[in-house]
Amino acid sequence: MKRHTAVSLAATFTLLCCSILPVGAYDMGSPEEPLRLSAGLSHTVYVDETGTLWAWGSNQAGQLGTETQETSTDLEGNPIPYASQPLAVMEDVVSASAGADFTVALKADGTLWTWGGNDEGQLGTGTTEGSATPVQVLDQVTAVVAGDYHVAALRTDGTLWMWGSNIDGQLGTGQATEVLQTQPVQVPLRGAVLAVAAGTGHTVAILEDGTLWVWGRNDQGQLGLDPDTAALVPQPTQVTEATGAVDVAAGTYQTACLLSD
Repeated sequence: MKRHTAVSLAATFTLLCCSILPVGAYDMGSPEEPLRLSAGLSHTVYVDETGTLWAWGSNQAGQLGTETQETSTDLEGNPIPYASQPLAVMEDVVSASAGADFTVALKADGTLWTWGGNDEGQLGTGTTEGSATPVQVLDQVTAVVAGDYHVAALRTDGTLWMWGSNIDGQLGTGQATEVLQTQPVQVPLRGAVLAVAAGTGHTVAILEDGTLWVWGRNDQGQLGLDPDTAALVPQPTQVTEATGAVDVAAGTYQTACLLSD
């Protein structure tokens, strides 16, 4: 298969998975394919060719990372700040991903920044306090992706670090728990990670040997494992049917993987 055909199929898979989902980014994060456009529950972020990060939509949880002048109301009549036009947030950005009510951005110097809602510890700052302005969380990062309320970040040494909600075992720490992971924790994997995707309650990663590893919620078979015997998989588990993986996308209750053939 020619490379441009593979890229086209991968893009199609990603669009199909993203277009039908109610919340979350569900993108794949990799050093070779940085995320430049991502949509959360009610906001959107975009990194232009100059490295400027733009954001628009709801700013109710501070997920735009900058002050907004416009105000609307929710169903109960409470004011909601929002931006109907893109607002410049940061410079020197290479990649950005929108969670349900928060945003993560990777700068050219390898630093990772987060802002917005933090009820599930999704900002990785060590607390559950939200932030309306960007806060640095990690350095030496090469790629990042946000699920609804959890984040996965690849670092220069090939390790994968995660934080946020772990109620479905989506952080891969070996247990599913309501205890929030408010700081980055390393996921135990058997090799360097090339790419990662985050769904609502599950995470999938491609290792350098082309193997596909999955963990988190599996009640709908979204991990490619039998849901009758493994409804929750809190530790990384290999999907043996998917060898030679080169691209992956995670939806709410499904995963799509592109193989090298």
